[in-house]
This record gives sequence, structure tokens and C-alpha cells, in this order.
Amino acid sequence: MLGLRWLASIELRSRAEYYNRAYVNLWLFYLLLITCVPFSTIVVGRHASLAPAVWLYAGHLLLIALVSMRMMALTPHLEAGDHLRAKQMGAMLLVVSALLTIGLSFVDLRIAMWGLARNFVQPVIARWGRGRIIAD
Repeated sequence: MLGLRWLASIELRSRAEYYNRAYVNLWLFYLLLITCVPFSTIVVGRHASLAPAVWLYAGHLLLIALVSMRMMALTPHLEAGDHLRAKQMGAMLLVVSALLTIGLSFVDLRIAMWGLARNFVQPVIARWGRGRIIAD
């Protein structure tokens, strides 16, 4: 998870030489959130049978996705295209799956974490889709 989020943030291309203070503050907050992922992962790993642990983990991922989306919106002179669209869709998928996980935790805590499973296969699906388009 850490590697995927880090790669998503550095793969965005911008031609700007200057970033405003709001963007820099968001970037530092994003890095703080990424740094805290091992903590929330340990909590949910040890206490997966408790709803607050699932909420902490899913809420943490939700916050990462929302900050990432906001940073994309604030990035000056961002190069548009399929690459950017893929990053936006990845962040949106993380928002949806985190909310799904939180919702499922109210129904059945044993299946709640399956709401996040789609995030781990998303890169494979995206690669398969690109390969299929190239082959056609």
C-alpha cells in the first residue's frame, strides 16, 4: 500500500517550477499520512475483530485518497491525459472502497475488510486493460 501510494504521487507530471504554500502543506500532510500507514495496519491486523480498528484503517485510507485528490487539483500545470485520469480513478476507487469497508463493518465485521480487496488487484486490471488496447 505504501509503495503504490508513493508511486501514484511521484508519477504525476507537472511543468511548474513553483508550488504554492497550500500545495506544500498538503504534500507534507500526505507524507505524514503515508508514514502512519504501518501503525493503522498493525492496529487492524491485531484487532480486526473490533469495528474501531477497521474504521481507523479504512478512515486512514480514505483520508489519504482525499488528500491525494486535492493535491492533484492544486498541482499547477499538471499534464493531462490517460496517466492523470488513471491516478484520479485510483484515488476515487480508494475512496469508494474505504467507504464500502466502513459500511460493511456495520453489517458484518468479518467481511468488512473485503471492501478493500479491489484496491490490490486494480494495478493488475489496469495493466491488463492497457495491454488489451495495445494488442487490439
